[in-house]
Amino acid sequence: MYETNEKMLYRAYACLCIAMLCFALYVGIACRNTAGVQSGTDIEIRAAKEQQHQISAEIGRAADEVGNAENALSRASAAISHSQERATALQAAIEECQELTRQCQELAGANAKIIAELGE
Repeated sequence: MYETNEKMLYRAYACLCIAMLCFALYVGIACRNTAGVQSGTDIEIRAAKEQQHQISAEIGRAADEVGNAENALSRASAAISHSQERATALQAAIEECQELTRQCQELAGANAKIIAELGE
């Protein structure tokens, strides 16, 4: 009976040792997988940061282009305003020329009348 109990005790120790070895193996595999997941996560984080930097650079370039476009619009608006001012000034000059032409025609008519009266 003593031998049977001793054999059962050895078997229990053996089962316990096997269970502990299995647990140690499981923990080792889990740690290795965790390291792989962590490494993959680090790679993804680096890639995301790189994309963030690229996007920030593109946003900066786009902001510069918007600023350049706004400057171009401002210059175009100033040119249009200047053109409108010049057109208004030219219109006034044309009207003045037309008035002078009308006055010259009146003078020419008066001169013709005077010449006609003198010729009589």
